[in-house]
Amino acid sequence: MAANLTRFLLEAHGAGRPEPGRPVNVSPGHVVLDEESGVVAMLAFEALGGGRARCPVALVVPGREAAGPDTLDDQRYLRTAASAAGAWFARPGAGPAAALHRRRFADPGNCLASPVPGAAGAGALGMLVLAASPLECAAALAGQPLLRARPHVVGVHLTGALPAGAGGAEALAVLAAALGRAARGAVLEYYGDGLASLAMADRVAMSALAPRLLGAVASVFPSDEAVRDYLAARGREGDWRRFEGARESFDDTFELDLSKVASPRSSDFSSVRFGPYSEDDDLRVLADALAARARSLDTDVQVVLGGRAMRVALAADGTLERLVAAGVELLETSDLGAGLALPAGAIACGEEDGADPVTPPRSAASIAALLSGGAERAARTVAAPGTAALDPAELLAPAAGTAPERGALHRVPRPLSPLTGGLRGVVLLRGAGRVTCEQLLPWGPRTRALLGDADALGSHWGRGLDAGAAARGRAHRGGFAVTDGEYGAGEPAEAAARATAALGVRAVLAASFGEAHERALLLCGVLPLRWERADDAANVQVGDELELPLLAEVLPALSRVTVRHLTRGLSFGAVHALGARQLEMVRAGGLLGLALEPERT
Repeated sequence: MAANLTRFLLEAHGAGRPEPGRPVNVSPGHVVLDEESGVVAMLAFEALGGGRARCPVALVVPGREAAGPDTLDDQRYLRTAASAAGAWFARPGAGPAAALHRRRFADPGNCLASPVPGAAGAGALGMLVLAASPLECAAALAGQPLLRARPHVVGVHLTGALPAGAGGAEALAVLAAALGRAARGAVLEYYGDGLASLAMADRVAMSALAPRLLGAVASVFPSDEAVRDYLAARGREGDWRRFEGARESFDDTFELDLSKVASPRSSDFSSVRFGPYSEDDDLRVLADALAARARSLDTDVQVVLGGRAMRVALAADGTLERLVAAGVELLETSDLGAGLALPAGAIACGEEDGADPVTPPRSAASIAALLSGGAERAARTVAAPGTAALDPAELLAPAAGTAPERGALHRVPRPLSPLTGGLRGVVLLRGAGRVTCEQLLPWGPRTRALLGDADALGSHWGRGLDAGAAARGRAHRGGFAVTDGEYGAGEPAEAAARATAALGVRAVLAASFGEAHERALLLCGVLPLRWERADDAANVQVGDELELPLLAEVLPALSRVTVRHLTRGLSFGAVHALGARQLEMVRAGGLLGLALEPERT
């Protein structure tokens, strides 16, 4: 292989050989969805015509047991929609979607598109993992490529070996401090002699945490003997293929001496939690450390099991018994305490990769060292992965099925109409300063239950700022949203964008945008524009009528758009930095509209 592994994977999935930053189309071979993203994605897939999924592996994993009518409806819909699409469907309780994918489907040399927590961990098995929204996953199921900028590829040369009491999370923290912003938007590809000492659990942690801790697009490890052992321990050695790219042609390189990664030494922690995204081997490391203690456990330690498969595997080799004997509290993901926020002073391993814990994530090795009284009592060993039982009952294989059974809160989305001229409308919402996604769509059980119905979500739009915003949107059949500060910070970025588009809002004017929400707005067909002059925002209020003339014609050629303030007889400028494909998406009414354009014409 003449190129590095990342370039090979990009080229193998349709990206070609452009320079960094240039737009590329990447066709994923795998799509993985959980309960929330699955409902949105499968409904959008229906909007694109449904039928059989066109990517080789599609997996839908409800993560929880049914607890009420809404949950039952969602799971019935997902099961029947997966059957109609020829996708794999996991029975509720099979564990986190990312872990199930790694255990049963991870395929060295392939490309995965997914929005689920922990999905990036499949990079440890020689896969290229691209974070994708539910709408993008729907398009991928329909055979559409993902549009991305060709990422900067940073080759990370690993030397040495991790010392006792240090693991993948600590190695990644050192890398984050050294690389800084150079890692943001990049793919990190690991190579070198240090790989031999890096256990698979550490590789998975480094891959899964890289987007959150470094802002990296993805991490790619070679598919070597460690990956072969991992798959063999799960009955899948026949799926292993060796993929090791050339140690050259990187856009940048960095050397990390693993022997200099220090184990965090602190006795000032109140409790420990191993979350549902912990690897089986993480819990074996914990059990070994607690068994080595000469005294009883005097710290609260909680383990949230990631599903039945993990429980079966850990019970088979006595790990669960040893944890219980040591005084560890075992919880299921459905238990009340499993979803509580980490208390101050807690340390954690295996929490959701998008979480924001009080302290940075720790590796199992470092936590084990603290609990056992020192790194010398938790000596790190490199061993074959533990066997994870493959329960044939946890999955329903792809099969021809009946039509999807939608519940009362499941509505096939309608793309916005294509832009054929200018935009005229009233200002429906006026923010002051920073506007968060939580203000745009107050988030809780009531609104979360409406994820499958964008129109219903739209009825809550703007409620955290202006209780009348949604009603104005219905009355005027769309319009504009404005603020003089940042728009769309935080979560729920994707749901808030779908609610915005459902009301017919076609453009937002702001000083800046939350990155995730801006991308979601574009996918929904809503144009994000920035004030050319910050002072102009003061001239716009709720109810004012604005016009963007000849928008469809000028967008491809200009980065500046003239905005006419019809109510006050003013005009001012707004700017954007969107590429041709993004502008084409806005003109088409969003990603779904773009995918449907051949049918429209």
